[in-house]
Amino acid sequence: MTALRVPTPAPHFPRFAIIVVLAIVVLVGYGIYTLQQQKQITLEVNGSIRQIHSDANTVAEVLEHQSITLDEADWVEPSLDTRVKEGMTIVIIKAHQLALEINGDVRRVYTHQQHPLEILTEQGVILQPNDQLYIDYRLVNPQYMPSYTRPPSYIRVIRAKYFRIYDNDSLLAEGYTTAATVGDLLDEYQVALYLADTIVPPPHAALINQNSIRILRSNPVLITVDGQVVDTRVRAETVQDVLNTLGLALSGEDYSIPSEDSRFQPNMNIEVVRVTEQVEIEQANIPYPIIIRTDPTSAYGERTIVQAGVAGLQETWYRIRRENAQVVSRIETHRWLITVPIPEIIQYGTAQE
Repeated sequence: MTALRVPTPAPHFPRFAIIVVLAIVVLVGYGIYTLQQQKQITLEVNGSIRQIHSDANTVAEVLEHQSITLDEADWVEPSLDTRVKEGMTIVIIKAHQLALEINGDVRRVYTHQQHPLEILTEQGVILQPNDQLYIDYRLVNPQYMPSYTRPPSYIRVIRAKYFRIYDNDSLLAEGYTTAATVGDLLDEYQVALYLADTIVPPPHAALINQNSIRILRSNPVLITVDGQVVDTRVRAETVQDVLNTLGLALSGEDYSIPSEDSRFQPNMNIEVVRVTEQVEIEQANIPYPIIIRTDPTSAYGERTIVQAGVAGLQETWYRIRRENAQVVSRIETHRWLITVPIPEIIQYGTAQE
């Protein structure tokens, strides 16, 4: 009898495994294709060299893929639109950024120079003999500058300005300065000033080229007022100007010695006389008169007060003038009889025995 052979079933592969295998095959194939498409490139940035692979078509695309941004002054060799080739070397020299300040005007500049003077020349800045030059916040002498192995981060140029200083009408000083304000220039020349002096332009004014600065000097004055002596300085034309400037304006009957309209002279002595006037009232008794009458009916020598006497009352007004608290005049202006005196009447006896 012949045995019955049962066929062996074919191996079964899950559908998910097939998909995974296919995906791997595709990725590997794509990777191989991509690798075949990429080119080996040497990239040098400011002397730092590295090897990269890129499928970029141009130099610009290579830099974009490498997240390298360029400033307007950066150098790239070959040019950005050059087609990429296998084994190509791309050289990038980044420009140095620094702050350049000229008389307070600050701007950012890019340069491939290292020496400050070469950077200034590149930027069209020409130093004049009296200008000040600061490199990284340090004052330097352009005639004696060291060599620089790297560019500075900050260059400041302060332009020198021509000036003249007049003390009243006399020329005190002239020349060039890098001072920022009129006050700074006067400090630089150690010009002695008084509080009452006038400076034109004022000390806070910015100094400009060809500036003429005039100091209008105040003059000493000695003032006696309200029991005090004031030793000070003023700029004035008349005595009245002096008093007004110092807040000592006259009022009422006040006057000054010399008078207000007198021309002011240096070292003048001025006295302010304070004048006050007031009315004083005085009351005085008026003695009563005595009237003696004879009485022939009364014994001889006998005195009898018939009417008591009463003193009267008189009121007098005076205008009192004081100068600096001292009485200088006392004038009677009014007089009134307030109460009329009542006479005393005495009866005197004259009878003879």
